[in-house]
Amino acid sequence: MRRPLTIALLHLPLLGALCDPAIEIEPPDRPPAETGDTTPPDDTQDSGDTADTQPPPPPLEGLTLELHDTIGSLVQARWEQRDADTVHAEITTADGDCWTGPSWTVEPGSQERLLLEIPYDTAVEVALVSDDSGWTSQPVAITTGEQPSGVPTMEVISAVEDRLDPGARFLLASIEEVNSFGIAIGSWTFIFDRDGRVVWALETPVQRATIHARLSWDGRELLIDHNSFYALFDWGAESQIARVTIDGTQQALYDTPGLHHPFTELPDGSIAYAATIDTYDSIVRVDASGASETVWACQPFQESLGVTQYCTSNSLVWDEDRQRYLISFYSSESVVEIDPSAGEATRWFGHLPDAWGFDPDESAWWWQHGAHFTDAGTMMVSTKIADGGEETVVREYALDEDAEILRQIWTFGEGEGIYGDVMGEAHRLGNGNTLHNYGSGTRVREITPEGELVWDVSFSSGTYLGRTEPIADLYALLP
Repeated sequence: MRRPLTIALLHLPLLGALCDPAIEIEPPDRPPAETGDTTPPDDTQDSGDTADTQPPPPPLEGLTLELHDTIGSLVQARWEQRDADTVHAEITTADGDCWTGPSWTVEPGSQERLLLEIPYDTAVEVALVSDDSGWTSQPVAITTGEQPSGVPTMEVISAVEDRLDPGARFLLASIEEVNSFGIAIGSWTFIFDRDGRVVWALETPVQRATIHARLSWDGRELLIDHNSFYALFDWGAESQIARVTIDGTQQALYDTPGLHHPFTELPDGSIAYAATIDTYDSIVRVDASGASETVWACQPFQESLGVTQYCTSNSLVWDEDRQRYLISFYSSESVVEIDPSAGEATRWFGHLPDAWGFDPDESAWWWQHGAHFTDAGTMMVSTKIADGGEETVVREYALDEDAEILRQIWTFGEGEGIYGDVMGEAHRLGNGNTLHNYGSGTRVREITPEGELVWDVSFSSGTYLGRTEPIADLYALLP
């Protein structure tokens, strides 16, 4: 979907774009960037004016652009700043899309800044604008790098632009491709915009898989799982989690033996993950130094209920308000709340003995993924519509504490005919819409509270679409 108006709408409310969408750009050859001529025209030539009437020198000069060494959608801008100023970049594509970056406060001297949010394979012109004087440099042209072959292309099937959540301008996601033997042969973490264009991508190391990439707790970094469980089938013995900045720099790498599926970060920077030993999961917490401790184990909990089957999880979240973990087990089709201070389960929901029930009965979840509490205190999951059903739906429940029942208050997906048998999750967005990721169904859709579908994107490749997370502003991720 290529609609210049779409990008203008998505950028204007947040960044205040001022550029002229009528500008036409001749796409330059890749890879050289041009050097901008930032010297203003001499309107006084041969006019007889004295030097005192000459215009002041430009506040900056020598703008150059080049592609980032690691991530070909990132553009490195460099220039010489004459005077202290506040400046921003205006970016215009060959199709006429136009938006602005954030304002930077700069001092005299050599400057360099990364330009983000530009899709791969895109010719752009960049001009720097002085916020203080309004002076604008001559634009400089560059084309971003080719989109890596392992990153999926997307088709935006439908979009109702004025109903989209403005705080979800981009989505963080991951994709895993497997061969006919079910072994991961390639995995990528990537970020895409609402037009289905990839603006950032980082490949997972060989013989590793990424399916649970997420933003850090403070929203400043990316946490990317390097999962060996589904790549080497070694029970996760070599699994790790990388802490990465948007420029691709790895800030930390944590050993997480047994990691096969979910993990989450806590406010103190420690990471909790589900570690499996002989098909039984435990919650293990790793602090910033790499030291680990077991917080809770599933096997003794299930045995206390008279359950002897294996217990394997697919999502784990930390609820800061309740100071509790919420872990979802696909093995028992149940969700358990954990008090880490006591190392005990406080309540559980689903199909284990003594679990909270559902109202109505047909609203029970099956093969649920992404269980979490919303800001409103409800519980939300992505689930099969019924036991043995082949349609994926969102279910949201209010918690009846007295009756210990999950009462369904909202659902979407029945009759839509979309099924993802692995992975999936749903997010409640800031404007009240719901974002539903269908996992291996390789679809992501946005729905209003009234059940109106306002965005629908499908992915052309990849076997498993990992978890997704909305991002409002990529520049917030700059180190």
